[in-house]
Amino acid sequence: MGGNERRTAALLCLLLAGPVHGAGGGSPVWHPGWTLAPYGWLAGFDGDFALTRRSAQDGTTSGVGRAAGLALEEAEKLGFMTYAEWRGERWMASMDVVWARVSQGAALTLGSLLPSSGLEASVDATVYQASAGYRLAGTDRTAVVAYMGLRHYDVDVEARASTELLQSAAVAAGSRGWTDVVGGIRLSYAPAGNWRVTLVADAGAGESDTSWQAFALVGYRYAGISLQAGYRVMEVDYETAGFGADLRLTGPMAGLAFHF
Repeated sequence: MGGNERRTAALLCLLLAGPVHGAGGGSPVWHPGWTLAPYGWLAGFDGDFALTRRSAQDGTTSGVGRAAGLALEEAEKLGFMTYAEWRGERWMASMDVVWARVSQGAALTLGSLLPSSGLEASVDATVYQASAGYRLAGTDRTAVVAYMGLRHYDVDVEARASTELLQSAAVAAGSRGWTDVVGGIRLSYAPAGNWRVTLVADAGAGESDTSWQAFALVGYRYAGISLQAGYRVMEVDYETAGFGADLRLTGPMAGLAFHF
């Protein structure tokens, strides 16, 4: 093989090897440090809830209301998230705070004497989750993390209806807070260059009958900042005397992640 042929072969080897070594964009998926990520979330909800009925005139309570069949096309959606994470060589700790307020049309039945009616229903929910995790496996391009923690819900629900049978608006409202133990898995992957894909799923048990969440993120990292977008689903089923909520919050999210 001549000198030119050897140089050409060496150049081809470098070109072929470049994408492999550069797939992590110069930064591995897992590395010790901190991440702080604020997000916006267009969160809609569906499900049903059982509430104590409250008089709009004197504030007294009576009976139980139940709202179901929520109409997502009439929804006003607003949500925010803040995620903070610390990573060591294999251990990690994180704090995830989610706030969502959704107001939309629904169908309502107040007790057994009143027919179903149109109403305005709103959910104001704040969810706090603190977790600790351990990296089970991974390479520069992948990381599999198992985690456990606590998830606390603060939920306010209100349904307001007015029909020809009611002289004034009927209001069904409730507010509760409760906590679950959660466990889950997170998979991070760098498919090419500075791109990142993150998949997360967990389930909770405790005061809720059932609770779970899942979300997927696609991000592009440049230096110490990542632009990320994805989709998140949170579902919880909780019931106690005078209050019940079987709700699912879903919607797209987008934000920035700052890495230190």
